[in-house]
Parts: sequence; structure tokens; C-alpha cells
Amino acid sequence: GTGGIVYRTPLPGRSSPTVPRLCDGASCRGAARRDQGPTPARRGVRYPVCMASTSPPLTAPRLAGWLVVLTLAVFGMAALWTMLGLVTNRQSGWVAVVAALDVVLLARLMRGPRGPLGMALAVGATLATIAVANWSLSAAQMGRGFGYSMTESLDRMGGELGWTLVNLANGPVDFVFYTVALAIAAWGTR
Repeated sequence: GTGGIVYRTPLPGRSSPTVPRLCDGASCRGAARRDQGPTPARRGVRYPVCMASTSPPLTAPRLAGWLVVLTLAVFGMAALWTMLGLVTNRQSGWVAVVAALDVVLLARLMRGPRGPLGMALAVGATLATIAVANWSLSAAQMGRGFGYSMTESLDRMGGELGWTLVNLANGPVDFVFYTVALAIAAWGTR
């Protein structure tokens, strides 16, 4: 390693001590950094220490809570997207970017899992939001023509018809927005 010793010190606002880690510059991502004092191993050398709080360990109850919040975010954003699409009579693919930013913000606020698991959950939630919103919009627009409510048309619409309607309703620009949204979700929770 580095030859330096990192002391156990409490972070500001915390009662239990945590171990600050040596900062490589990329892992801090703009978090507060301070120079660690001289260590016994190398007198006069100061190492930058990352003061970013580390996430608590991921336990089954924490993961279950995170999944509940993601499920609520998916259906809440899909409902808003569907209402916007019905009012404007367009697919409004740009809302996928807003949905991805919503998932990233929730991940930050709830201190969700990081790394591959966090990326998979965020991308999956964004993809689910895109799928649910597009399916709901297609069902609602199809149901209008037959005089069905949205719930009745959701119940009656099969997979092949739904896929065809989604492909017909979305243009190339919408697919670009979906791709950007998935990239934002992956990058924001890495």
C-alpha cells in the first residue's frame, strides 16, 4: 500500500467512529476532503483522506425498503408520465430522463446501494418506468377508441398488440431519450 496509517476518528455529527479512507480523487466525487496529519510511518507526509460518509452495510431489511421505494417511484412517475401523455396526446419521451434523475436522487437521499447492485436497481427501475408508462399510454389511447376506461383496456390489451402500439407511438427521438435516461441512471448510482 501507501505506507500510511489511517486513524479511527469520528466524523463530524457522528457519535460512532468511522474509518476515513485514503482518497484516490475519484471515489470522493467532490466530497469534503482534509489532509491527514503526519503519520508515524512517514513523518512530514500528509495524505488526503476522503471524508465522504460510507454507506451502511446492505442488509435484507434495507434492501427490501429500498425496493419498496423504487416500486413506488416507478409507478408514481409512470402515472405522471401517463397523465402528461394523455393531456398532450404525445409519448413525451423526455420524461424518461426526469424519471432517471428521480431514481438517482432517491438513491442518494436514501443512501441506496452503490456499485453494480445500485446500478442494476437504478437501470431496472428506469426501464420499468419506461415500460409501464408506454404500456399505460398505449392502453389508454387504444381504449379511447373502443370506449373503455384505462383499467379495462390495460386488462384487455395483449402483449403483441401492446408491443406493436408502443413501437408505432415512439419515434427515434423517444428512443434517444430512453437511452440517455438509462445512461443517467447507471452513471448516477455507480
